[in-house]
Amino acid sequence: MKLQQLQCLHEVVKQGMNMSVAATTLYTSQPGISKHLRDLEDELGLQLFRRSGKRLVGLSEPGEKILQVVENVLADIRAIKQISTEYYKNSGNTLMIAATRHAATHRILPILNQYYQIQPNIALEVQEDEPIKIAKLLASGETDIGIISDLPDMRPDLVYFPLDSWQLVILVKKTHPLNQKKRIEFKDLIEHPLSTYARGTTSRNVIENAFAEQDLSPRIIHSLSKSKLIIGDIKVGNNVGIITETEFVAEEHPELTIISAAHLFNPVRTWVAIRKNSYLRNYIYQFLELLLPGSRRRDIEKQQHNL
Repeated sequence: MKLQQLQCLHEVVKQGMNMSVAATTLYTSQPGISKHLRDLEDELGLQLFRRSGKRLVGLSEPGEKILQVVENVLADIRAIKQISTEYYKNSGNTLMIAATRHAATHRILPILNQYYQIQPNIALEVQEDEPIKIAKLLASGETDIGIISDLPDMRPDLVYFPLDSWQLVILVKKTHPLNQKKRIEFKDLIEHPLSTYARGTTSRNVIENAFAEQDLSPRIIHSLSKSKLIIGDIKVGNNVGIITETEFVAEEHPELTIISAAHLFNPVRTWVAIRKNSYLRNYIYQFLELLLPGSRRRDIEKQQHNL
């Protein structure tokens, strides 16, 4: 079994079973990747892929399990290189963070200057992505820290630290009829056109799941990428907005008001995640200590290594 074979398996899956793109990424040829995958299957005596003719359409059941091990192997190889970098180079390191949009705005930005004062030679790269993709990036060692909201499940190869939770609220003009109600229910919301976040975002998933549990379909007419766009939409129209509570500043929008929706939508919980039993450089622990007030490196290591 060769490292190149494992790299080919990982990259082909990462590129959506597109061997041509995987070959470009790995600076090799498509026939070369095909040969590595065939050789790996022959050595293991397993079909790793589901095929339609010559085309790969997905992983087989054993292929799914083997991929998780391969991701850990490749991540450990990256860790070996990181140890070398830490001990033999004093600068030029990069801290990779993957986070949901809300976490990037409200949890990472406020501590960037503090971290720069501690580690001025460390470059930070922050990537916004969806929770499931962030977990995969962590598991494969392609990012150092993940900040994830609204997890459908927790991967056993990651360690999770609770960060915070936040609530969705209803946003309307002060003159809107919903503002006259003592308590808003789902039946009230479906009577009005809604403006909220784009499909696939954490908040949108919470909203859709809540309505689905009531066997109702919300009339979402405007799906927008940012809270400020939703706020602007409510200002110029008569729609009902659903936004995160932290995004609305009452003093800046005197004509609008928010209404509690805690009885309608579950709170969105956010976790900080790292790879279990992985090697983390000192400057990563320093960022985690800022991100998780009250936590110290020894506390993080205990959970990370299950001590």
